[in-house]
Amino acid sequence: MPVSGLVLILHSPVDNGAEVMRILEADHRFTCGLPVGNRLPVVLEAEDDETARRTHDWLTTLPGVAGVQVAFVGFDHAACADVASTRELPEGEPASASARPARP
Repeated sequence: MPVSGLVLILHSPVDNGAEVMRILEADHRFTCGLPVGNRLPVVLEAEDDETARRTHDWLTTLPGVAGVQVAFVGFDHAACADVASTRELPEGEPASASARPARP
């Protein structure tokens, strides 16, 4: 399950995104933060990557939204572990980035 940290850029900071927040808070997938100026932080919990992408596109069509910035995207740890455990690594290759030696 992808979890996306987004920042909605609003056309105007005057209403603090009240209408956008009302729309998003009616949808269980969203959690809204407090607006700062014309920016509204939002967390989206989507069912899958495709749904997250479609929802991102939908957010750009909301009245009052000038743009959407992606701050981070995280994935369900258990699902990532399942994929990592099935991936074959070349002989001697560390399984995680933290186990790799630092580059000069």
